[in-house]
Amino acid sequence: MEITYERIAPLIVEAEAEGSRMFVTFQVPGTNEVVEAQATIRRSNSIQSTVTRAVKRQAAREIRRTTSRLLRQALGSGFLGRTARTIVNTSTRNNDLARGFSEEEKRNAIMEAFQQVADHFQFDDRQESWRPPAVPPAPKAMGAFEQRVHKHPIDNRYDQEVLARMLIELSEADGHMGDEERDFLESFLPAEIGGVEAFVNSPALSAIECEEVTEAVKPAIYMIARALSLIDFEADSREDDMLREFAHMLGLGETEVAELDQHARLFVLEQAIDMHTPRDLLFSYASKLGMSEDEALRAQIQLKKRQ
Repeated sequence: MEITYERIAPLIVEAEAEGSRMFVTFQVPGTNEVVEAQATIRRSNSIQSTVTRAVKRQAAREIRRTTSRLLRQALGSGFLGRTARTIVNTSTRNNDLARGFSEEEKRNAIMEAFQQVADHFQFDDRQESWRPPAVPPAPKAMGAFEQRVHKHPIDNRYDQEVLARMLIELSEADGHMGDEERDFLESFLPAEIGGVEAFVNSPALSAIECEEVTEAVKPAIYMIARALSLIDFEADSREDDMLREFAHMLGLGETEVAELDQHARLFVLEQAIDMHTPRDLLFSYASKLGMSEDEALRAQIQLKKRQ
């Protein structure tokens, strides 16, 4: 069956372009299940060269938005106890590059995104309608970051509060929490423990408080904090110092911390790339994360293998 935009349009709950990425939410007919996918919006060859410089100028801002959004989705998928993720209002964000794409280019990206989750749907030729597949699709393969988070969900209220305070302290490492950082934190902190305001004036985390965190979730808490420090692709020695102290107070060894740092770097990189990301851009992103070109290439290959 040929996939056309008109055929999948009834399945679309939301389609939003951010920079050169299209994020799409589809609903499985007859169920409450929604699935999300993304794809790169590709320019037609005739105008590609005229926008190359604009894409590069937009890249840093786009990466921050993309990575933040997908990290919110990961945090909202259940391990923090939320029943549904909250999307931060993006109406005030600069999205000039997305507005420059044609409707045809955006629709092509939506169709490409659908191909990634097509096994969640089955088309009935006789009824000319979609329905759930007779056999549920196999769970999507996860990277090391997601595997750790799902294996040890942070569902204890005390552990959630420690994580919230840790992320807030990181966000205030420069002495000020920006509106975008505040919105990001508010988007996934469980309502039952309060928002940013509930912890923003809390004292700095102590070693005893960190020691009391459930042993099994200590690595995941540190790893999430490390990922948060990386999503803007800007090194900050103050955040690095704080993370080293957090790791020490959580009782994590140097070898384990190095492994968790790498999981966080790979997770953030994977949110900024896809199978078609050019190598010069791939290597640029990796460099900002402190990764080698070989590590970046391997990450892109592993991402392709999980599709």
